Amino acid sequence: MAAFADRTYIDLSVASKPGWALGCDKCRYGLVNPPPVTVADTSTYLVRTYQAANDRLTFCDCQAGQAYRHYLRGRYADIKAGRDNVPPDMSRALTEAVTMPTLNGEYVR
Repeated sequence: MAAFADRTYIDLSVASKPGWALGCDKCRYGLVNPPPVTVADTSTYLVRTYQAANDRLTFCDCQAGQAYRHYLRGRYADIKAGRDNVPPDMSRALTEAVTMPTLNGEYVR
């Protein structure tokens, strides 16, 4: 058994937030000028997943952007395969929300 002094302690306040995940000088958290999350009663994770699936997000080429792209692609695959429980009506609403043109007829990108 290791003595108390032999243990290595990790500062959990910084361990859970790797610096690269913040993005680079071109992005924020791997997204370049992301559209707003417009579905108020749904989690940001789901809205961003559907925005990515419908080509509404621009991912940075930095490590954060590529990791976020990979993560959201996997989450969308889980939803489509039924491994993540998103009811069909919510799925339709999210798809409509992220593909709906703005008042000027432009898509939010």
